[in-house]
Amino acid sequence: MIEAAALLGALALTSACASRPATPAAPAASLAFALEVRVEAWGEDDPFLDLPRVPAHPGLEGLEEWLEAGTLRTEALPPREDDPYLRPLRVRPGEAAESGEWVGRLRYAARLPARDAPLPPVLEGWPEADPGLSRWLRPTTALPARSPRVRKFLVSRVEPRLEAGAPDVVREIVAVLDEAVRLDREKASGPGVLEALRTGVTTPNGLNRLLVTSLRTAGIPARLAAGLDLAAPKGERFVRWTEVHLQGAWWALAPPGMSALPGSVIELDHGDQRFLPRSEGTRLRFVLLPLVVPPGDAIGEAATRALDASARRRAAREQEEERE
Repeated sequence: MIEAAALLGALALTSACASRPATPAAPAASLAFALEVRVEAWGEDDPFLDLPRVPAHPGLEGLEEWLEAGTLRTEALPPREDDPYLRPLRVRPGEAAESGEWVGRLRYAARLPARDAPLPPVLEGWPEADPGLSRWLRPTTALPARSPRVRKFLVSRVEPRLEAGAPDVVREIVAVLDEAVRLDREKASGPGVLEALRTGVTTPNGLNRLLVTSLRTAGIPARLAAGLDLAAPKGERFVRWTEVHLQGAWWALAPPGMSALPGSVIELDHGDQRFLPRSEGTRLRFVLLPLVVPPGDAIGEAATRALDASARRRAAREQEEERE
């Protein structure tokens, strides 16, 4: 009887709560990043700004961003399906000094999505080679994509799974590597790809190299990528992962030990493309800040406050160093 009474009381309480209007959740602050670039001594060739990518977002459309060019201007490149983030930098007309020495400033900010990076689409069967993506299929010293050992490994491990009805080549390659190689997280740098296959042990970075090598060997364009997880504690933000090109776009594969690439990650470099490429003779400094945008605030206003505060702190440190 006691249990029945308690149950009836609980049901009555639940019914009463259900009849009350729900309290709307308070708007939450969102995570973003702010970037300031100062360019000095422009070289003969015009460099371009490689905007930090947001792998959790498939492109720039719909991603709230803000740009303040200062004494620089940006020009959109012709449409490129593989890379909508590249923007060349130019001096504003009349801004360049006769000596060619000048300083330009550009500020950029973008809001990060709350979701994780989307999973790549299913790839049924071995792909056909795309000549336009040949650079992401080539072997390198660190990525021996034409090694007979790697090819033998894939044929012996992946081919039987596909013949048995496995629907996705990329996921099967990830699965067989996960089974064949044990991760050693204590070491910063691991063995080479062939050594990892021989011993069955590698590091998270080594596993990314092994994955890119295996994908390229299978004819699937792939590259290494690195960036910052702005939601991670300071000192633990750097992360590396693998990207694969399918259906005309680059897709992030989950880093070792993660189920997906977090939406709080921004990409700084990929493949052989370094962050903020520039021409010879051009010097630049940049500040990259995690940014929490309060509810209702415009992202440009939040970025300006954060970057101005950072500039004041930097100026104070420089003055302190001069006094010492």
